[in-house]
Amino acid sequence: MPFSENVHPWQTSHPILASDRRLREDLGVTPDQPDPDDALRETVEWLWAHRGEILAGEGR
Repeated sequence: MPFSENVHPWQTSHPILASDRRLREDLGVTPDQPDPDDALRETVEWLWAHRGEILAGEGR
């Protein structure tokens, strides 16, 4: 089955496993930064404000 087909099992979003060591050690970001509630709120507000642009690119 070609990868370009929509039914291909890998044709989806996948979680990314990565280390946050650089954020913690090099940039000094502590575990409570950013606040998860604030980050989620800001993300939802940005998505809502840009929903037209996002939906316009839906068929890509």
